[in-house]
Amino acid sequence: MNKRVVITGMGCLTPVGNDVETTWQNLLAGIFGIDYAKCFDASTFPSKILGEVKGFEAPACDGNLLKYANRSHQLGISAGLMAVEDAQLNIKEMDPAEIGISTGVGGNYPDLDQLRYYYGFSKEGGWDHQAFAEKAEISPTLVFRRSTQTLLCIMARLLKVFGPNMTSQTACASAAHAIGQAYRIIQRGDAKVMIAGGTDAIENPILFTGFGLLGALSSRNIEPEKASRPFDAQRDGFIQAEGAGMLVMETLDSARKRGAPVYAEIGGSGTSSNAYRVTDFPLDGAGPKLSMERALTDAGIQPTDIDYINAHGTSTTQNDISETVAIKKLFGDYAYKIPVSSIKSCLGHLVCGAGAVEAIITAMTVKEDKIPPTINYEHMDPQCDLDYVPNEMREKTVNFALSNSFGFGGQSTCLVIKKYTG
Repeated sequence: MNKRVVITGMGCLTPVGNDVETTWQNLLAGIFGIDYAKCFDASTFPSKILGEVKGFEAPACDGNLLKYANRSHQLGISAGLMAVEDAQLNIKEMDPAEIGISTGVGGNYPDLDQLRYYYGFSKEGGWDHQAFAEKAEISPTLVFRRSTQTLLCIMARLLKVFGPNMTSQTACASAAHAIGQAYRIIQRGDAKVMIAGGTDAIENPILFTGFGLLGALSSRNIEPEKASRPFDAQRDGFIQAEGAGMLVMETLDSARKRGAPVYAEIGGSGTSSNAYRVTDFPLDGAGPKLSMERALTDAGIQPTDIDYINAHGTSTTQNDISETVAIKKLFGDYAYKIPVSSIKSCLGHLVCGAGAVEAIITAMTVKEDKIPPTINYEHMDPQCDLDYVPNEMREKTVNFALSNSFGFGGQSTCLVIKKYTG
């Protein structure tokens, strides 16, 4: 028997706030978190702007564990601990075997200085392993700082929980995928509580360079605040950003027993692959449409029940068209009545952390009946002709919402988040 799953705690760090409330209020106000890169010198790059988390300090926890954690892990740990505290989750009074963790985590890359240093140990005809082993001073913790699963290990150790523990690596759909997996785990009875979400960080220019070479990044450098403009006719790419979001999800029975606060309910989840290109989404919207359709079916609702869509909305030419076409094919004429907005206009693209922060904001939307705007929407694209909630927050009753996450490689995950009514 499927169990009702509710959200009882949330935590996040984003380019516009280091907690949920600050992020939420700044998104409603249309505050942008994008500026010239500070974490490395991007002055010679075609794109010079990023969405960075400001004033972040490593979480106050076991320092011996933190030495295994990179910045992405640390952002995720902080968001997870924040969510546990917000949920008033007293793990000591619960069965730790019934509490699990599911996360989407970005890959970690060596920085250019490291590559130059390591390259110095190569020699004609091969690699000078002896010199490398003696002088490179590789830390034994390196493999853990480069691993996506390290976040799970550290969080499980800190919280002392023994339930299902897994990571998802499905590019920009990673965090939403992790939340969907957590939802299934709870529904089938393998855990009563799951801490789920995602995280990604900007520590070096390697991935930034890769996205730039793909032509995926905006080069609107003279106006950082206007560079991310989902669905706008003058969009020219996304803004790479960092951040983390974590949710405490649990059975409704567990939440009631604890007297826990409830933000919203997870109504359904749908996933698909578009089986198209590694980098682009099909202009016919095939993959995104199928994942949204499956989420609605899973939730047992009709397309006309949806009151809002938190779009993937990256600000790239093809993705925004693909998502718009998918919405119109699934919802028909009703598509023009649904408010659709992209918070990436303020945050940039948090990559593997995006789906979690967007799920958190969607939960706040259904709780407070306030829809965050798509800022920088100034010029209509004839191929993107829906209601994108341009530039100003809107108040509207939202009982059911979709949160869309689509990743490079064709992965699509959609979550139905609905108002909690007891």
